Amino acid sequence: MQEKAIATITTAKTSSRISKHTKGSTTITPTPAQPCADRRFIRTRRLLREAFTQLLEERGLDSFSVGDLTERADINRATFYAHYKDMGDMLLSFEDEIINTLASLGPKIKAVGVKELAKFA
Repeated sequence: MQEKAIATITTAKTSSRISKHTKGSTTITPTPAQPCADRRFIRTRRLLREAFTQLLEERGLDSFSVGDLTERADINRATFYAHYKDMGDMLLSFEDEIINTLASLGPKIKAVGVKELAKFA
C-alpha cells in the first residue's frame, strides 16, 4: 500500500496543495488564492471596477461580456477568473465594498452632523 501525505502551503501570492507519495513524485495542485493587500491585487480590482463602470454607462448591464470587460481593463481573461467566479460574483463583491465603505463612514457622518452634510447635497 502506498502512503500519502498532504500539506497545504499558503503564501501572500498563492495557495497550493502538495501531495507527496512515499514511492513516487510530488504533485502540486493550485487552489484559489485568498484576497490580500498586494498592490497588484488592488490595482487589478480597481481596473476592473473602472472598466465595469464605463461599460455600464455606455451599454447597460446585460450588453457586455467578461471578454469586453477584460479588454477594456487591459487585463487577461484568466486574471478576471482568478479574482471572481463570474460577473455575478464581481457584482456581489462591488456591493460588499460599497456597504463596508458606507458602514465605515457612519461614525464620521455622526461626528460631522447631518445638517453639515446637507449643505453639500
